[in-house]
Amino acid sequence: MTIKNQMDFFSLFDDVIDTKEEEVVVEASVKKENKLDLQKKVEKPKEQNEKDKFEVNQATMISYLGKEMSILEYFSLEEIVEGVKKKKKGEEITEPISSEEVRKRLEKDFPVLVKGYTNIVYIKKKNLLTPVQIAKTKGLQIADLSCFTTIKEKGKIPFKILHDFMSVAKKISDRYRTEVHADVYYDYENEAYLLDFPSQTCSIYRVTVKESPYDLIERLGVNIVKVMEIHSHHVLAPKPSFIDDQNEKKPIIFAIVGCINDFFPSLTIRTFDLESGLYLSLDQSDVFEPMLDVRPSKDYELNRIEAINHEQKN
Repeated sequence: MTIKNQMDFFSLFDDVIDTKEEEVVVEASVKKENKLDLQKKVEKPKEQNEKDKFEVNQATMISYLGKEMSILEYFSLEEIVEGVKKKKKGEEITEPISSEEVRKRLEKDFPVLVKGYTNIVYIKKKNLLTPVQIAKTKGLQIADLSCFTTIKEKGKIPFKILHDFMSVAKKISDRYRTEVHADVYYDYENEAYLLDFPSQTCSIYRVTVKESPYDLIERLGVNIVKVMEIHSHHVLAPKPSFIDDQNEKKPIIFAIVGCINDFFPSLTIRTFDLESGLYLSLDQSDVFEPMLDVRPSKDYELNRIEAINHEQKN
């Protein structure tokens, strides 16, 4: 996000804050932001890092959901060596395997890897491909959704993750009056959910993630899968905007936190159903562990409590 000198998030929680210089920066950003057309399409993600030019061979592996799969599970040896046959203007041509072709074939098994919202990152030193889901600009019927697979298998997202995001969003709102974005991943290596704040630019009505998929993999590794994108509307209501609707069209979980100054901030949770093309509302209890399941902040002395068991016996 736009914080001078890449300020550490923890500095937001200091008791004394001098906001004059930062407010000037934010106000200038807001004025510039207001000149933009909010309906303008988001720029396409940057191409694959040139130092790792996209190339595959029969030894290439694909890493996703904590597992490694051979490229030969999706392409024949002939396609790897000679290229993929396609029809163009009525003629059959042969083209080298592209990242988009890899995404298309993976999408058949993993519907969450939607076009325009997924990059296939190639890591040359490991001869490895890994899908990375892209977070775009943010500004009721229940289905059996693929994004629930992780939650069904690994359990609901700990409430502490939601609490941590709200705490950071509150401090950023207080100081900068802006939105902020974060992603929730499941880390297969550490067998835990994690909250991550990627490189981003924030303003009063918009937040845009700037970090490339390649840099994300370098930072977090390949044994992760995105479960949720969450952003704040700071003091405004968590009603999805036009920009949110345009850029949240993949079957993962999307959350918006709003009314951040209320004692209990408001929360909207939804997902996108590819089959119907509809946004589906989700209940908080379907996604997060109950608030009171969080362990107390200290070990209290409880041996003075005598509880009578009132459970009915059969």
